[in-house]
Amino acid sequence: MSLSALLRARLVPHSISSRPSVAGNVGSSGFANVNGIVGGWNTFNLTDWSTGTGTWAALAAGSYIASVDPTTWAAANNVSLSASTSPSVPDLKVINSLRLTAASTVTLNGSLTLSSGGLLVTRQRCHGGHWRHASG
Repeated sequence: MSLSALLRARLVPHSISSRPSVAGNVGSSGFANVNGIVGGWNTFNLTDWSTGTGTWAALAAGSYIASVDPTTWAAANNVSLSASTSPSVPDLKVINSLRLTAASTVTLNGSLTLSSGGLLVTRQRCHGGHWRHASG
Protein backbone atom coordinates (compact mmCIF):
# COMPACT_ATOMS: atom_id res chain seq x y z
CA MET A 1 0.00 0.00 0.00
CA SER A 2 1.37 3.43 -0.89
CA LEU A 3 1.76 6.10 1.74
CA SER A 4 -0.78 8.30 -0.04
CA ALA A 5 -3.41 5.54 0.08
CA LEU A 6 -2.68 4.89 3.76
CA LEU A 7 -2.98 8.56 4.62
CA ARG A 8 -6.20 8.97 2.71
CA ALA A 9 -7.67 5.86 4.29
CA ARG A 10 -6.47 6.20 7.89
CA LEU A 11 -4.83 9.46 8.91
CA VAL A 12 -6.44 12.39 7.17
CA PRO A 13 -7.64 14.73 8.67
CA HIS A 14 -5.05 13.92 11.34
CA SER A 15 -1.44 14.94 10.90
CA ILE A 16 1.90 13.28 10.28
CA SER A 17 5.34 14.61 11.12
CA SER A 18 8.57 13.47 9.51
CA ARG A 19 11.67 13.41 11.68
CA PRO A 20 15.11 14.18 10.22
CA SER A 21 16.29 10.63 10.87
CA VAL A 22 13.51 9.08 8.77
CA ALA A 23 12.63 11.80 6.27
CA GLY A 24 14.77 10.23 3.57
CA ASN A 25 13.14 6.85 4.10
CA VAL A 26 9.47 7.65 3.66
CA GLY A 27 9.52 6.77 -0.02
CA SER A 28 7.20 8.26 -2.59
CA SER A 29 4.20 9.86 -0.96
CA GLY A 30 2.15 10.27 -4.11
CA PHE A 31 1.11 13.75 -2.96
CA ALA A 32 1.90 16.74 -5.15
CA ASN A 33 3.09 19.88 -3.39
CA VAL A 34 0.54 22.67 -3.40
CA ASN A 35 1.91 26.16 -2.88
CA GLY A 36 5.23 24.63 -1.83
CA ILE A 37 4.05 22.19 0.86
CA VAL A 38 2.81 18.59 0.96
CA GLY A 39 -0.26 19.70 2.88
CA GLY A 40 -1.44 21.43 6.02
CA TRP A 41 -1.54 18.03 7.72
CA ASN A 42 2.16 17.21 7.16
CA THR A 43 4.91 18.78 9.28
CA PHE A 44 8.64 18.23 9.40
CA ASN A 45 10.09 17.78 12.90
CA LEU A 46 7.00 19.55 14.31
CA THR A 47 8.55 22.93 13.37
CA ASP A 48 8.08 23.33 9.60
CA TRP A 49 5.80 22.29 6.78
CA SER A 50 7.03 19.33 4.74
CA THR A 51 7.92 19.72 1.09
CA GLY A 52 8.92 17.19 -1.57
CA THR A 53 7.30 14.12 -3.10
CA GLY A 54 9.83 11.27 -2.88
CA THR A 55 11.76 12.58 0.11
CA TRP A 56 10.15 14.96 2.54
CA ALA A 57 12.21 17.85 3.89
CA ALA A 58 11.56 21.05 5.82
CA LEU A 59 10.25 23.98 3.80
CA ALA A 60 13.19 26.36 3.35
CA ALA A 61 13.14 29.44 5.58
CA GLY A 62 13.16 31.69 2.51
CA SER A 63 9.96 30.06 1.26
CA TYR A 64 7.92 31.52 4.13
CA ILE A 65 6.48 35.03 4.11
CA ALA A 66 7.60 36.57 7.41
CA SER A 67 5.87 39.95 7.14
CA VAL A 68 3.69 40.87 10.13
CA ASP A 69 1.63 43.07 7.79
CA PRO A 70 -1.25 40.87 6.61
CA THR A 71 -2.13 43.28 3.82
CA THR A 72 1.00 41.97 2.03
CA TRP A 73 -0.02 38.30 2.27
CA ALA A 74 -1.26 36.50 -0.86
CA ALA A 75 -3.40 33.38 -1.27
CA ALA A 76 -0.44 31.10 -2.15
CA ASN A 77 1.71 32.27 0.80
CA ASN A 78 2.93 30.13 3.66
CA VAL A 79 3.13 32.76 6.41
CA SER A 80 5.46 32.43 9.41
CA LEU A 81 5.01 34.82 12.33
CA SER A 82 7.36 35.45 15.23
CA ALA A 83 5.55 38.64 16.30
CA SER A 84 2.02 39.99 16.39
CA THR A 85 0.26 41.14 13.23
CA SER A 86 0.01 44.84 12.52
CA PRO A 87 -2.44 45.98 11.31
CA SER A 88 -5.23 43.46 12.00
CA VAL A 89 -5.89 40.76 9.41
CA PRO A 90 -8.55 42.10 7.01
CA ASP A 91 -11.84 40.23 6.51
CA LEU A 92 -11.90 37.46 3.88
CA LYS A 93 -8.07 37.10 3.81
CA VAL A 94 -6.88 33.81 2.27
CA ILE A 95 -3.38 32.33 2.71
CA ASN A 96 -2.05 28.81 2.23
CA SER A 97 -0.80 28.18 5.79
CA LEU A 98 0.12 29.93 9.04
CA ARG A 99 3.06 29.01 11.28
CA LEU A 100 3.52 30.71 14.67
CA THR A 101 7.09 30.43 15.96
CA ALA A 102 6.91 32.75 18.98
CA ALA A 103 4.29 34.31 21.19
CA SER A 104 2.13 36.41 18.88
CA THR A 105 -1.34 37.81 18.64
CA VAL A 106 -3.17 37.46 15.34
CA THR A 107 -6.05 39.91 15.40
CA LEU A 108 -8.77 39.21 12.84
CA ASN A 109 -11.25 41.71 11.43
CA GLY A 110 -13.39 38.86 10.10
CA SER A 111 -12.40 35.55 8.57
CA LEU A 112 -8.96 34.16 7.75
CA THR A 113 -8.96 31.11 5.47
CA LEU A 114 -6.01 28.70 5.49
CA SER A 115 -6.48 26.95 2.15
CA SER A 116 -4.22 24.02 3.13
CA GLY A 117 -5.92 23.79 6.52
CA GLY A 118 -2.49 24.22 8.08
CA LEU A 119 -2.01 26.04 11.37
CA LEU A 120 1.32 25.14 13.00
CA VAL A 121 2.19 26.40 16.48
CA THR A 122 5.80 25.60 17.39
CA ARG A 123 7.43 25.52 20.84
CA GLN A 124 4.68 27.42 22.58
CA ARG A 125 1.96 27.03 25.11
CA CYS A 126 -1.23 28.94 25.48
CA HIS A 127 -1.20 30.70 28.88
CA GLY A 128 -4.57 32.11 29.77
CA GLY A 129 -5.63 32.48 26.15
CA HIS A 130 -8.31 30.74 24.17
CA TRP A 131 -8.42 29.14 20.75
CA ARG A 132 -11.73 30.13 19.26
CA HIS A 133 -13.52 29.64 15.98
CA ALA A 134 -16.71 31.14 14.66
CA SER A 135 -19.77 28.95 14.93
CA GLY A 136 -22.06 28.84 11.95
